[in-house]
Amino acid sequence: MVHTAASIGKDPHVQQRGVLDKVVHPRIGEQAVVRPPWGLEGVGVRRAAPLLGEHTEYVLEEIL
Repeated sequence: MVHTAASIGKDPHVQQRGVLDKVVHPRIGEQAVVRPPWGLEGVGVRRAAPLLGEHTEYVLEEIL
């Protein structure tokens, strides 16, 4: 069977293995993302990827 991107999350094996985590993106809303391949108990994806320039002000004013 060949999966589409939409059908992967519905696959029972993928669900049982806990391959996907849900995160909330500020522009897209809730989406499923692939967890890291290594498994640490209780550790998953913490947040969505940052927006372009989201941390620029902090880096320029606080870090540099």
